[in-house]
Amino acid sequence: MTTTNEEPLICFGDQGHLTEPALVMLADGEPLPPATEAHLGGCEECTARLVQLSVASVLAGEQLRAMAPTYVQAPAPERPLASLPWRAVASALGVSFFSLAPALARMPAFAVRAVPALAHAGPVLTKSLVVALSTHGQGAFVATFASSVLLIVVGATVSRWSHSSGVTS
Repeated sequence: MTTTNEEPLICFGDQGHLTEPALVMLADGEPLPPATEAHLGGCEECTARLVQLSVASVLAGEQLRAMAPTYVQAPAPERPLASLPWRAVASALGVSFFSLAPALARMPAFAVRAVPALAHAGPVLTKSLVVALSTHGQGAFVATFASSVLLIVVGATVSRWSHSSGVTS
């Protein structure tokens, strides 16, 4: 709180002693006009009231600390965490490769048709690479480039699929 010319009116009561707000401000270490500190040095009643406020503040702080909840650290788990279920992961990969077999049989024919589309996509990928490197950090670059490649591959696949199926827009 900053001191102004009006503060002596707030700091002193009708009987010339410091008001309770002024004593609280002093106890909190806030700056007050020099007249209040000079009065406190010569007035035993105001000094006693300041001591009472300070003691009450200390007691209230102790009571609040006593009422504060105590935190207990959770006990460590009794058993170690489970490891990755490698057999289930291997089984899932096997099923996915098995379901991929029919698509792999058609892969040579698709590759012949996809090469021109990928050649056309090269400049787009290069431009994405340049923009990502110039505007983002490494992590953002990898994410941007990977999403660009994925978008182009999905777009080329959908385009080839719709063209070979006879779907027109």
